[in-house]
Amino acid sequence: MTIYDGDPEQGGKPLKYTGSKAFHEGIMKPYNEYLERQGKPIPVPTHDYQLLKEHRQKKYNQDLKAFISERVNNDFVNTSTDIAHFRLLWLKDELTRNVESWLSPTYPNGKPKRIFRTSDIIEKQKYKDYVLDEIRSTEEQIQSLKNSSELLPDSIEGKKVSKSKVAAQPSNNASGADNSQLGFETYLIGDNKTELMSILKKEYIGLEPRFYAYMLEALIQMGHITATATQNNKTALWRALQVSFMFKSSPQGLNAALNRLNPEFNDEDKRQIAIHKQRIKEWLNQP
Repeated sequence: MTIYDGDPEQGGKPLKYTGSKAFHEGIMKPYNEYLERQGKPIPVPTHDYQLLKEHRQKKYNQDLKAFISERVNNDFVNTSTDIAHFRLLWLKDELTRNVESWLSPTYPNGKPKRIFRTSDIIEKQKYKDYVLDEIRSTEEQIQSLKNSSELLPDSIEGKKVSKSKVAAQPSNNASGADNSQLGFETYLIGDNKTELMSILKKEYIGLEPRFYAYMLEALIQMGHITATATQNNKTALWRALQVSFMFKSSPQGLNAALNRLNPEFNDEDKRQIAIHKQRIKEWLNQP
């Protein structure tokens, strides 16, 4: 792929790829945004572990949404175990289909790659280690869920469950009671909590603790949950996040993320909370 500093037909000259942060921010990022607006595939940033992780997380989220939509259309209930199994399969496919290919010094046809810097190898290896850690973590989560009673009796066998049965699930835990096998939907209040929960389960899967802290604060400020629900029993809250969102951190990790927002928000916290509030409004088609 060749990137130009302007329209090549108007004299634009090809730019030399350097892989630096400055090159990414000044050239690649605007170019990728342009490709995204055009609906074209974005080059995978294998030169930078963090960028690569963010890029592949977006791809995972897209694939997960498609998986959930397919099952909903077939009247299947999406349990935490179903989503965990999907994630495990996705990660294993990512490892064998993509990561190993990126780390190989040759193309599938056997020809050597033209650019194969040591720095790139290190960044790709970091991502491989991350994927392997996620595979182990997801396998442990699946085993943990098998040992719990969180599942509906017939959901794991892939049987269909009537929509009336789904609608009959508990819906409110604003008091913060220790319903350890219930999901985050028990914390939501208001008339649109069913719609909101459906959206949250699609958008907040497998994220870092700080993003859940921002989500929770945004929901509090918008009146979708009560402030006391996140304070009275944080262990129950941690478990609810596990059940609904594949929350991987420990209870201590959640507490640290929540406590960091107190007693006051810094500028970055305010910006992040505002972003989450705006996204939730857009998802609910609210002004």
